[in-house]
Amino acid sequence: MPELASVKDLTTRSPTTQLMLETMYVVAVGVIAIFVFVVWYYRRNKHRLPDLYYRDSDLHQHIIGTKPGFTSPYRPPFWLQNNHLHTFFASLIPKVKLCFKREYITMDDGGAVALDWVQDKLESLTDTSPIFLVLPSLSASADDMAELCDIASKRGYRVVVFNKRGHGDSVLATPKLQGFGDAKDMRSCVEYLHDEHPAAKIVAVGSSAGSGLLMSYLTEYGAECILATAVCLCPGYDSVDFFTNPINNVYRYILLSSLKKILKKHAKMLCQLIDLRAALRATNFHEFDRHVYCKFYGYKDSLEYWQHQNPMRNVGNVSPPVMCVTSLDDPIFMARYVPFNIFRENSNWLLVTTNKGGHCGFIEESTLKPWSDRLALDYIDAVLEFQTRK
Repeated sequence: MPELASVKDLTTRSPTTQLMLETMYVVAVGVIAIFVFVVWYYRRNKHRLPDLYYRDSDLHQHIIGTKPGFTSPYRPPFWLQNNHLHTFFASLIPKVKLCFKREYITMDDGGAVALDWVQDKLESLTDTSPIFLVLPSLSASADDMAELCDIASKRGYRVVVFNKRGHGDSVLATPKLQGFGDAKDMRSCVEYLHDEHPAAKIVAVGSSAGSGLLMSYLTEYGAECILATAVCLCPGYDSVDFFTNPINNVYRYILLSSLKKILKKHAKMLCQLIDLRAALRATNFHEFDRHVYCKFYGYKDSLEYWQHQNPMRNVGNVSPPVMCVTSLDDPIFMARYVPFNIFRENSNWLLVTTNKGGHCGFIEESTLKPWSDRLALDYIDAVLEFQTRK
């Protein structure tokens, strides 16, 4: 009769089996930890609604009462809680591909501005289809704003992207770049759009630096601005405060590098007026603006330049309804610059803030697309509905 194996022999496992069991244990613990975190995250953010700041009015009651985006939670992906990661991910995520047709508009001084028209859904447009004017961020182009353009096009808007002089890979016709808050070129383009489509209302959305230009336009032209309504996404508000305070070195480098690329592209034209070598050596905005924009506009220093280009220089002059969307964790235009009192005192102003979103991110968990783009369209739709109803 064969001898029975000892207890020790029966429980002994090979090294491979032991390693597999240990690996399975670690994986199981990791899965449980992730599950617990996801459940905690969802419970914590289940009712995290955007915060709204406004003065009560019939307009705001209509907007909030008819558009569920203003009373529904904004949920960023649980893995995009860091504001820097959120910002960089949003800039790198692939955009929808749209077809644009470029048109150049000549300014009074001989300069030229490029308008990029969305070619999708043109067959459904009529003479009264509203014109949706998009103002990109500091050095962005129409392709960078494609998600917003796509949503607007699908909702029946005639969409066009405004490119500042020499921006968006456009031709620079004269040795001058457009200042941050110089709204004259935009004025010429808005008048052109109105002349070409007199039966259509014109609305505008600015992103980051584009919102600075949009706000400058609204403050300068007031009741004569022609725009029916406007939306500012991640605006800088008071640019004097922003540019006279330190900015994160990484973002300063990125922003300056993007502007220097534009200088290099138009070096032959711009070297007639500015010290290009000194501008390209600049390590901060004070130096860069002194060598570039102060030369274009004749300001003695960068502080004087920003005082005259400040988008908030005359906010009491703004006439049409305006919505601003701000993330309180924006690493560039920080929460301390937000003028909450303006929105509480003006019946035409609405501020929407979220705790997360980074700078020009607002990536939505369910779609991995910008939640702010959809909200901007909801707002504009609601304002136009209200104005038509009156």
